[in-house]
Amino acid sequence: MNTRIAHRQRIAGLVFMLFYLALMFALHFSAAGTGQLPFSWIALGSFAVISIINVFLAEPELISERLQFGGKRVNQKDQLLASGSFLFLLPIPLMVAGLDCGRYLWTQNYPVTLQISGVLFYNLGNLLFRWAMHSNRYFSTFVRIQEDRGHQVESGGPYQYIRHPGYAGGILSALTLPLALGSLYALAPAFVGCVGLILRTNLEDNQLKSELAGYLDYAGKVRFRLLPGIW
Repeated sequence: MNTRIAHRQRIAGLVFMLFYLALMFALHFSAAGTGQLPFSWIALGSFAVISIINVFLAEPELISERLQFGGKRVNQKDQLLASGSFLFLLPIPLMVAGLDCGRYLWTQNYPVTLQISGVLFYNLGNLLFRWAMHSNRYFSTFVRIQEDRGHQVESGGPYQYIRHPGYAGGILSALTLPLALGSLYALAPAFVGCVGLILRTNLEDNQLKSELAGYLDYAGKVRFRLLPGIW
């Protein structure tokens, strides 16, 4: 990829990320009806910083791949499952947490220590997700065998410990974002979204085993998909 195209891909990735972040903030704070939610600013602000830095660190080819939302032999079942799961992973929890913490105060006597822990583990999940992305040049938005890019098994970084660290990071961040925001009610949709991520993990793992050369051997060495010692 030449320098001009690489620059365009990075700009496209940055524009998309800024739009995505603006949407997240708008959903949460418009539902809350107030901007006086310090932990919301801390949690979402830290996510914004990590995400923007990631755009500048990611390879342009990876940015281009992740901006592809269809075609190129994408697994249609995964595409449908991913789209549905996404609603329960971010938009719905953000709105529920906004309504809870800003307007109706459903969650009472919420300990600050739990919010602090939520922020820490939320960022840990985001960092694990980004680590997985930077360790795998085939880290696509949807499941597909990337024959056009010479798809190979990646076993470095977090992939030496579990086979799907990106999903693991996504689950950790999804379950701890409601805690960081101070809303126990937002855990319900987040849990539904995490079930979707677990289903996606199983779907992707089965497809990689059947279609990607070398993945069966890798799966024999790295036994666990998401959580060492359990699954």
